[in-house]
Amino acid sequence: MNHEAKHLANIIEMIDFGARRTILESLYGNSMPVSRIKKICETHLSPNRFQFSKGKIPKDPAHYLSTGLLSQSSLFLNLFNKVAEIDKRGELPDLLLKSYRAFNEFLVFSKTEPKLCFSLAFKLYDLQSNGEINLIKCKSCQAKFAFFAQTNLTSDFTCPQCRPKSLKSSQGLNCNRQAKSQENLAAGAI
Repeated sequence: MNHEAKHLANIIEMIDFGARRTILESLYGNSMPVSRIKKICETHLSPNRFQFSKGKIPKDPAHYLSTGLLSQSSLFLNLFNKVAEIDKRGELPDLLLKSYRAFNEFLVFSKTEPKLCFSLAFKLYDLQSNGEINLIKCKSCQAKFAFFAQTNLTSDFTCPQCRPKSLKSSQGLNCNRQAKSQENLAAGAI
């Protein structure tokens, strides 16, 4: 498959995952004319397309670290970091797409409704690469969770799932299973 055909296939898949035109232009604007990207976005409509809310993409890290998005934000960043570690020579659009595919497959497998479309996942990556969000390991379950980068955390960090003292031991085991699940999924992402 030639480069342009690969880019076209990736763009269409990203659109299906909820990528906005501005995100596609920032990823492919150097290798494909912006007018072509705009035309692809206008002509490609899919019933499988992820429905995202209208308006601006949230830029505040707190949005991605809120209770409703924390686990999906953490999962995506763990997957992205593992994919980037394995595929060191991969181009950013490919790494993001591979990570989002694995993220989406995990959600389908776990019967979880996605709250993070491709555009939000791209912004989350952007926040991590700009040093606004980092992954930190929970001392209890060893899972890595997204957290504010500027926060000075020690090795005593306890994730939100382990933090409440009212958790029963079975729920603690569930948290350990989630950590192992993240590791196993990230290892098999490629």
